[in-house]
Amino acid sequence: MPLRLLALIVDDDFSSRVVLAIALRQAGFEVRTAASSQEALTLLQSEPFLWLITDGDMGSVSGYDLSREARRIYPNLRIAMISALSAGPRIQDFPIEKAFVKPVAVEEVISWMRAPPANA
Repeated sequence: MPLRLLALIVDDDFSSRVVLAIALRQAGFEVRTAASSQEALTLLQSEPFLWLITDGDMGSVSGYDLSREARRIYPNLRIAMISALSAGPRIQDFPIEKAFVKPVAVEEVISWMRAPPANA
């Protein structure tokens, strides 16, 4: 059975979530989307994701907290954050491999996904 190129996009902003999902599907990735960290955690327990791309600030459970729980579920999950705020210094305390600032160029996200993991 071939490896599924499955990504989970989590963002409470509908348009950001949909635009990125469409671009990733056009680039050949399978994509699931969630509007909240709680919804994302349910999805993470149902399918074998390779990537998690999350917004930083999303209500009661942030993308930062989501990254920790997601890493517990999938120790090798590659995690990126896309945020309107600069996430750079803060991500070092979390299992986030890459930070992008909104508005993000979709090509940058796809390049990150296609590149080998930083710890490989």
